[in-house]
Amino acid sequence: MTAARASALLVLVAAGLPAQVPVSGIAHVAVRVGDLDVARRFYGGALGFAEPFQFTDGGKTSVAFLKINDRQFIELYPGLKPGQERWLHVCLEVADIERTWRLLDAAGLKPSKVNLGRAGNLLTMFRDPDGNLIEFLQYLPESMHLKAAGQALSDRRISVRLSHAGLPVRDKEKAAGFYAGKLGFLPRRQGSRLFLRIPGANGQSLELVDPAPGGSIGLAVRDLPAAWKTLVSRGALSPGGDVPPADPYGTLIDFAAEGGDPPDRATLRRRRALPPSAESASKQQFARRYFE
Repeated sequence: MTAARASALLVLVAAGLPAQVPVSGIAHVAVRVGDLDVARRFYGGALGFAEPFQFTDGGKTSVAFLKINDRQFIELYPGLKPGQERWLHVCLEVADIERTWRLLDAAGLKPSKVNLGRAGNLLTMFRDPDGNLIEFLQYLPESMHLKAAGQALSDRRISVRLSHAGLPVRDKEKAAGFYAGKLGFLPRRQGSRLFLRIPGANGQSLELVDPAPGGSIGLAVRDLPAAWKTLVSRGALSPGGDVPPADPYGTLIDFAAEGGDPPDRATLRRRRALPPSAESASKQQFARRYFE
């Protein structure tokens, strides 16, 4: 997107033409992983996130919930197959799901019927023009999430807040126009990167990223160099290695200084997504490197 086009979108939003959907913040991001035990070792061991609960089907964990704070999680879905997309969806928290549904419907987004999810929260969702699933969630007091409030808050957490999530899109300019026009999200450039500020006082954003390497998880930290040093000490990042790092299956773990912006990736080396043929060897190398 050109600077002129981005400015034009900002003028459109400032004029109040699109209805803003009030969002409290990012509730969770969901990604596919291959071996769940390997993924748990990365997200739990290297990043320090505890797992307060999971979904189990047929005696096996079908979804693992890694806790960043009481209202933000990373969901891990095992069973990633070669060539399959790692990115699944991003979920946004709202205070009033019925009002949110009406706003989404009025914007022509064809949201799903509001339903009670398996974890005990109210949900609605739609797909954007690139096929990304965008969920909206209203937490309920008896849900698995809120019943675990105050629990599983590890002091080893590399971060205590999700700051942004990367959405893979084919055309960033068109995607920015869609989110600005339909939801009132505010396009904003940071160097070579394009963010969509989520309406409200949450200070969080969606980033529009290329389909390869795909969606990413953005974590806020107080001190970027200190966070990278911690990752090196835990074996998740080699000295002088790729920043941002990736999980064992290629999902980028991005970082932003608390209250600031993520670094311009044009100045950082990106880690490439793992090719399917490297998956087995990568898992073995990861297991040896971290936990033997």
